[in-house]
Amino acid sequence: MPVTAAQLALVLGAQVVALATPGPALVSISQKAIAEGRGPALMFGLGLGFGATSWVLASMLGLGLVLHRFPALLMAMTLLGGGYLIYIAWAIWRHANAPLAETAAPNGFWAGYRLNVSNPKPILFFSSLFLSVFPDPFTLASGAVVYLSMLALELSFFTAVALTLTTPRIRARALRAKPVIDRVAAVVIGALGVWLLWGLVG
Repeated sequence: MPVTAAQLALVLGAQVVALATPGPALVSISQKAIAEGRGPALMFGLGLGFGATSWVLASMLGLGLVLHRFPALLMAMTLLGGGYLIYIAWAIWRHANAPLAETAAPNGFWAGYRLNVSNPKPILFFSSLFLSVFPDPFTLASGAVVYLSMLALELSFFTAVALTLTTPRIRARALRAKPVIDRVAAVVIGALGVWLLWGLVG
């Protein structure tokens, strides 16, 4: 069954709300753009976009239902993801006062990808969302339309953030506040890591 415009609008609307909510992905690409410039920020944003939509694709393929049935698997994924986020937060905090030539955190496409797949909880959200908006199973064509639309939105958003924050005037002003920006990024990313791990014992 083809995807309707109303269904796609609902899903993309939910995605816009998630993107606009300040969180580790938005904070980390902002920190990357200010500290390292346009090229690294764009590659990092590309990884963030594909990382986020990996959970979309996994939801379409039914992984969310598998995790509902086998909570131990979700627990293991959450443990690894929470630990990785805390490591990234520590690396950024440690280099907050370091010169720009020193790497504050892992760089490149895969660094952004790993950051956004470190939190497995979105797969449960996407699975529930798709089940409510798309009661019929995805066909190859309808699934491709939904996935590519969500990927395009993710990439457009992170590209816009990277380009905006690396304009000379904005970046020059932000560089003066680099230690504060780096520490805020570390706190936000670390808080998500702690929250994920706390959820395992709470």
